[in-house]
Amino acid sequence: MIAEREIADAFACFGGSCGTIVRGDGEARSAADAVALARRRLLAWHDRFTRFEPGSELSSVNRDPRDVAVSFFFQIRHRATDRELSRKGFPADVRRLQLAAHRECH
Repeated sequence: MIAEREIADAFACFGGSCGTIVRGDGEARSAADAVALARRRLLAWHDRFTRFEPGSELSSVNRDPRDVAVSFFFQIRHRATDRELSRKGFPADVRRLQLAAHRECH
């Protein structure tokens, strides 16, 4: 039996720490390449959706009180948040208030 090599990485992201672990190479790329790709994608999403950077998409939405156009990925994030709040039992009116409060606070 040949032990597969495990590649791991941890980095600051989304206001905390994120990490990736990949064991063994795949057909398309090495484990190290897969870890590097995951890091790049997570950090790109962080840059787009952080509330701590004035140039992020989330900050732009929070600054503008009007309905604004957002990216497809932002829409998916919003829907996922709504589904999670629904799964946790929050009624629709509370979910709207939660999202509105988030917008007003940030």
